[in-house]
Amino acid sequence: EVGKNRIDIDKMSAADNSGEALTGGYMWEIDDYAQKEAVWFTSNRGTKVTIHYPKDDSITSAQRDYAKQYFNQMEAAVFASNYSDATNGWRKFMDETTFLKHFLVGEMSGNTDTYWSVYQYKLRNDPKVYTGPCWDFDLAFDNDNRTYHVCSKSDYVYRSGGSCTGAMRSFVDRVIVSDTNTKPALVRIWDDARHNGLTEEHLLAYTDSLAAALEESQRLNFMRWPMLTQWVHMNPQVAGSYAGEVRVVKNYISDRIKWMDRKLGYTYVERPEDYSSLDETQATDGPMRIYNLQGWLIFEGNDLPLLPQGFYIIRRGQTTVKQYISHY
Repeated sequence: EVGKNRIDIDKMSAADNSGEALTGGYMWEIDDYAQKEAVWFTSNRGTKVTIHYPKDDSITSAQRDYAKQYFNQMEAAVFASNYSDATNGWRKFMDETTFLKHFLVGEMSGNTDTYWSVYQYKLRNDPKVYTGPCWDFDLAFDNDNRTYHVCSKSDYVYRSGGSCTGAMRSFVDRVIVSDTNTKPALVRIWDDARHNGLTEEHLLAYTDSLAAALEESQRLNFMRWPMLTQWVHMNPQVAGSYAGEVRVVKNYISDRIKWMDRKLGYTYVERPEDYSSLDETQATDGPMRIYNLQGWLIFEGNDLPLLPQGFYIIRRGQTTVKQYISHY
């Protein structure tokens, strides 16, 4: 929902029908069930979209038309011949970071409904459409008989039986698979997550902590609804107990992190203790050696070279740091 502690976007009034005021904020959902909602449209490529904000009892025709027009512009940019161009392609209309984070969450969790229902929002006087928040995980974590076992697939779940509404499978393909500029950005985001809690050890411990916190609630829940030994629609297996269902999730997490690393061509490298930035003013004796995150030496010399933006491991003398280089 739109709100200060939820999706914090510009509030719209019935008077916001022109100029900057008309540009936001909006929240819509790429939604296969949009036709059941009060305010919705079908994009030029057949994708159904529900407009959730402005709300259906206050949105004006100008605001509805603007949201539809902007979505079609974003969609057209993804499917255009120059879609990968950083200036005129899809990045002109859609925020790269939030879309890729949303993608990685969907794939890490094995969520077969990731592109069946996608929330996006747009701020006022901001050309970018932001993707999120993530939601709808009842069929995630290997809980869908159409895609089970997710980790046995050779490709992403959205391409291996996942539910995609309208043109979304091709939409995501254009961004994730076809755009050669996307892979480095995906790896950067994944690397940052892997060094900030997305590890097998941390996630398994976190799952155990949640299972313990829910112990009393689950006992009462399954006393009222004794279904742990029953097959439920879409479930691929019946573990037979609460502890068994927790094991299913934990086994999936262990397998999926390894699967994602392989799919992204990523190797986890422990970071040095010192994460501070290294520049020429911190120089010590000896040449500078720059490694990529896979541990390959890509430069040795005295002056910081021009490199593609991204994260690097830099050693000079006895000093080792991880640095984000933002210039080209």
